[in-house]
Amino acid sequence: MKHAAQPHRLFALLLCAALLLSGCSQGLGSAQNEAFSSSGQGMLPQSSEATGKSDNSLSTMLSGTSEAPETPQEAATDEQGRLLPEKMVYTGHVTVETLEFDQSCEALSGMVERFGGYIESSESSGTTVYREDDGSAQLVDRYAHYVLRIPSDRFSEFLESSGELGNVTGSSRQAENIAPRFYDTQSRLDACQVQYDRLLELLERADSMADILAIEAQLTEVRYEIESLTTTLRGWQSQVDYSTVTLQIYEVTRYTPPERQGFLSRMADAVLDSLRSFLDSLANLSIRLIYLLPWLVVLGVLLWLLRRRLPKLPLLHKKHTPAQGTQENVSSDQPDGAEGQTPPDAQ
Repeated sequence: MKHAAQPHRLFALLLCAALLLSGCSQGLGSAQNEAFSSSGQGMLPQSSEATGKSDNSLSTMLSGTSEAPETPQEAATDEQGRLLPEKMVYTGHVTVETLEFDQSCEALSGMVERFGGYIESSESSGTTVYREDDGSAQLVDRYAHYVLRIPSDRFSEFLESSGELGNVTGSSRQAENIAPRFYDTQSRLDACQVQYDRLLELLERADSMADILAIEAQLTEVRYEIESLTTTLRGWQSQVDYSTVTLQIYEVTRYTPPERQGFLSRMADAVLDSLRSFLDSLANLSIRLIYLLPWLVVLGVLLWLLRRRLPKLPLLHKKHTPAQGTQENVSSDQPDGAEGQTPPDAQ
């Protein structure tokens, strides 16, 4: 009986030894990770020489913390974003033409303030012409470009009110839900913050200069990543809170008529345009004549003075001399006896 029980005891001892060896091998491989994941279950090795390992051991341990643990936010991992609050970004474009450029620009500033928004950027341009009467410069055919930020909850209302500025010739709007990108970036930021906190704990427990320098270098990289992600999130949140509207204002002399498809309507428009063009040309000609009126008066006075002095010019006397000589030749061709004789009828 004793000999029969010995194989069973030997088998049990071998099994326990195998389990202990496997447990030791696993514990040796995870000892380094425990030094970084738990504040009370491990410490940094004092130096690479004391452990008999190369300096790559620290980089290996740090690389174990570069992959941040997954956050428990289940909504952030939803690819379609159905469980997340929407992050809508609205953009719009409006084109307006006006007969009163300055008044429209002032009205736009007041309207933006009334809606609780602000003007992000603006620029204006035009064609410079010089007046013929006093030579002063004047801008015509002016154009203004605005980038406006309007609260998103009043975006549609602002577009509908743009007709107060003049004749709206074009309007468009777009909407985009950036919730998946937003929450994914937020998760990355949270993970980086967790990694940053753990690196701070490791820095407090580090006792060698090499470990301290390596941890500080890793902290710098993580800090830069946190700042970059924070800036990105703030920019997206600003786009969500305030929609972007690009508005253009054109100065015109008359509004663009709406398109009409009928033949008679187009013919009537052509006649009206032709008549309007003729009247504009006639008005421009009258204005030019008014500008030339002083010169015409001066020219008329000069012509009158020349006409008064024309008979007294020597050149004119020279032109009349051949005519007088011809009369003298005619009188000299008469017979000598004829001089002093009176015609028979006179007797």
